[in-house]
Amino acid sequence: MGGEAAYLNHDITLALIAHDRKKEELADFVLEHRVAFNRFHLVATRGTGTLIKKRTGLTAYLLGHGPEGGDQQISALVAANEVQAVIFFRDAHARRSEPDDADLLRVTDLL
Repeated sequence: MGGEAAYLNHDITLALIAHDRKKEELADFVLEHRVAFNRFHLVATRGTGTLIKKRTGLTAYLLGHGPEGGDQQISALVAANEVQAVIFFRDAHARRSEPDDADLLRVTDLL
């Protein structure tokens, strides 16, 4: 197989998640690396994914908002091996969703 098609791997699902103060930074990162991100099936929490889709034009399946269960949805997808990698831009000062963050970090450590 030649050309760009040889590099496409939509069999791998990548989850994108960011705390509120890091959403813009993650969107900028994805935009800078859009060609690479286009090679994967993307899922994201609603707020993060909406911004990424708007900024980059990439397709991403949107889950719930992080504090409303989106973080838990990503954790469940990772645990079920339906998500193979997670990019999480964390705000070290965020305290609101620490239990959900801990669950997500614990399950991703087991990847």
